[in-house]
Amino acid sequence: MINKIITNQFKIFKNIPVVALNKEIVYINNPAKSLLHYTSQNKQKLYQEIINAIKNKKFHIEIKYKNKITSIALQCDTLLINNEKLHFCILNNISEIFEYKDDLEKKLSLYEEMFDNLPIGILIHENGLTKYINQYGMKVIQSKSKKEYLNFPILNFLINDKDKQRAIKRIQSTKNYLPPEIYEIKTFKGNHKVVELYSYFFPYINKDKKNIVRLLVFTDKTEDLEKQKLEVESLIKERENTLLKKQNQIKEKLLDELKTKQEQLFNTINNSDYLFWITDVKLNIVIFNQKFYEYCKKYYNVDIKIGENTLKLQDKFNKTEIESKKIREEIIEKLKNTKEEITYEISHFDKSEKKTKYFKMTFKPIFGKNKTIKHYYCYGHEITEKYEFLNQIEQQTIKLHEIIEHSPIYLWSLNKNFEITLFNENYAQLIQKLYGEKPIIGKPLSKGKYSAHQDLINTLNYHYEKAFNGSHENFKIHFDLENDRKITLDVNLFPIIVNNQIKEVSGIATDITQEVEKQNQLEILLHENEVLMKEIHHRIKNNLQVISSMINLQIQDEENQHTRDVLRDTQNRVYSMAIIHQTLYQNRNYSSINISGNIPTLIQNILFSFNRSDIDVFTDIDEIILDVNTAIPLFLIINEAFTNIVKYAFPSSFQGEKKSEIYLKRKNTNIEVIIKDNGTGIQKNILENIFSSTGFSIIKALSEQINAQLNITSAPNQGTELKLLVPLI
Repeated sequence: MINKIITNQFKIFKNIPVVALNKEIVYINNPAKSLLHYTSQNKQKLYQEIINAIKNKKFHIEIKYKNKITSIALQCDTLLINNEKLHFCILNNISEIFEYKDDLEKKLSLYEEMFDNLPIGILIHENGLTKYINQYGMKVIQSKSKKEYLNFPILNFLINDKDKQRAIKRIQSTKNYLPPEIYEIKTFKGNHKVVELYSYFFPYINKDKKNIVRLLVFTDKTEDLEKQKLEVESLIKERENTLLKKQNQIKEKLLDELKTKQEQLFNTINNSDYLFWITDVKLNIVIFNQKFYEYCKKYYNVDIKIGENTLKLQDKFNKTEIESKKIREEIIEKLKNTKEEITYEISHFDKSEKKTKYFKMTFKPIFGKNKTIKHYYCYGHEITEKYEFLNQIEQQTIKLHEIIEHSPIYLWSLNKNFEITLFNENYAQLIQKLYGEKPIIGKPLSKGKYSAHQDLINTLNYHYEKAFNGSHENFKIHFDLENDRKITLDVNLFPIIVNNQIKEVSGIATDITQEVEKQNQLEILLHENEVLMKEIHHRIKNNLQVISSMINLQIQDEENQHTRDVLRDTQNRVYSMAIIHQTLYQNRNYSSINISGNIPTLIQNILFSFNRSDIDVFTDIDEIILDVNTAIPLFLIINEAFTNIVKYAFPSSFQGEKKSEIYLKRKNTNIEVIIKDNGTGIQKNILENIFSSTGFSIIKALSEQINAQLNITSAPNQGTELKLLVPLI
């Protein structure tokens, strides 16, 4: 019964060698029979070997067959079927693995022998635990036996934490090769050494756990580093000696330069236009330059010397220089009671130039130990030109003030608080007249009786605000005075910029009341003139229409066709001029006209008057403004040319499409007019004498009137082209 159950359950193992046992072999598939060389004769022997392996937990057996041993791995589980124990085993041929193991052990023996004789350190570790070290490596780590280093954590060789962190990263890395790094280690004897090592990675699987095996190649760099250290120290000493020598040379050079600069400085000071001198605390002279000597000689009549006390200069003042003597006495008194720098200005009368000279002098204390004054460093220079310049500015300011005060314009300035900072008399009178009160420096400008006029105040505030933001404002403002009088001011506001900041706004206004009144009168006159011109052109247009109507009546009464055609030509010419005048009185500009909009009207009128609807007319006309003196002749030329096309280009015998083209284009400073057709053309003998005809003689005369270049070309059955080049200048 159990055999059937096993057979049914294990039949899924077709290609995997499987055997099941309890008290005997109860199931074995074909792959297992082949692997075990199973027969009925050795069945019991195989059963016993497998049971013994299971009991002894060997998990593999060896089968000898034809003098060849096969190693078979057993992967067994115990099952319970119908309360009976059943051993279920999966078989695996591992003979090649055992052969590889033997080969590996041989190679490992060779590698160990080779590694032991290498002049570099070889260390193999598994997950950081030492497994092998060659002879050179044992000397480096100072180990006596394999027992001492086997399974020793390699991190324990390292001394500092940074090296340990680096080493952990190398241990955990799965790269095949890691570049060399330097580490400081501690040997088994406690000595410190420096090694350089390379890492090589060997992964393998063991007991379902991935172990990391690395081969470390290392060399002892301790002696090399010691040598390098000694060489560096020697090099440093050599460099120090070189540097010291160079520094001494630089010092000598600097001393020479300092000495030279000192001499240059002394010469510069001595030849300077400035007065230089140094005194001790009691004002005894320690050093001075040539300019100070000349100053004392000229204004005090003293040959100043080293050690001389400058207080004696007090007695040498000119009797007329009372104010200057007083200033110097005050300065000397200040020197006794202060440790600050003192600057003052003093004047002397120059007898040779017969004018007063001004000087600016400075006493600057030089402090020693305990912050006590040791010396006074003194210098001065002539500032006569400055005083003369200030005097010129003062004179110019007075003149400018007079000009502003008596100017007919209104001048003023305001700060950001709208406080008056400057104004002229004319402005004061204007404010008195407008607002009923006078402006006061430092106070805001009141609007007085205009304070209720919000529109006026808003306008002024708007423009002031823009001016304070950097804009130049120009506007006009109106005031109503008594007795229905009005005043108009043209106002300009300018920002006043100081140190790149807008500090104030200045205002300039002029009374333009009379100009405004004149402008109003002129506008009235222009309007009257405009009405008059409009009426004139309107009447001319009406008169021309009356003439056209009269001609039309004559045409209707005339029986002769030639006379009728002549009258119709005349009527079209009159109509052309009427169109121009109609356009003029419909526009505001009576001296120039845009004829482009009137040309289509003219063409339609000519076609209508000759009852020609069979001609296809194409136009390409630019918008061009012309003065009347050019527009009327040009319009009449177009009328004459197109009338000729309508009358003569397409006789009753003409076959085909009847086409005409009219172009009016701007060409730089000229107008190009082209009028052409595709009609029968003009015979050569007629073309040579074309200007003898009435129509073309009119075209020629009108062209000469406007200084235009006229060109007419034609050929039989190829149409006619009239080209006109009209100068605009």
